[in-house]
Amino acid sequence: MTKEEFFENLDEIKSDRIYLTDNLEELNLEIENNHWSIGIDSVTAKQVNTNDLEGFLKEMVQNRTRQLNESDKEIGLLFYAWFDEQSGNLNFNFINSGHKSLPFAAEIMFVDSIETILNDFLNSEYLDGIPMNELEDVSGNSDDNEEREFKLKVYKEKIPGSTKAQ
Repeated sequence: MTKEEFFENLDEIKSDRIYLTDNLEELNLEIENNHWSIGIDSVTAKQVNTNDLEGFLKEMVQNRTRQLNESDKEIGLLFYAWFDEQSGNLNFNFINSGHKSLPFAAEIMFVDSIETILNDFLNSEYLDGIPMNELEDVSGNSDDNEEREFKLKVYKEKIPGSTKAQ
């Protein structure tokens, strides 16, 4: 796939509708409707750079901000992004900014720049999958199953919406 084909495939994500709610009890609906995941193969990843992806994300965030400002909701949004190395996917979501924490079970390490997440995504050795010889037995049957400390890198940005939401 070429770089151009990759970004053409993302056009629908850029203009997709967002689920907006001022009800904090609807977190699961927000996650279900406002989560997008992008995969890329290692050959295409060599053609794409972080500026390309940042441009795509900026247009997507602008679209969601416009939808928020055109809505009757007096809320802000949290935009957050992370790279899931096991699946090889870049993920992002939008939820009501009234939520006090992000919906992750893992310990989070916030990063200051989306570029950190994008670099991890584009430079991963596992975009085409994890080789069998690198998989570990985590069933509890192995004697050397030490629990490793894992911190999920997450970029978070608040989108205030219209002035009535601030």
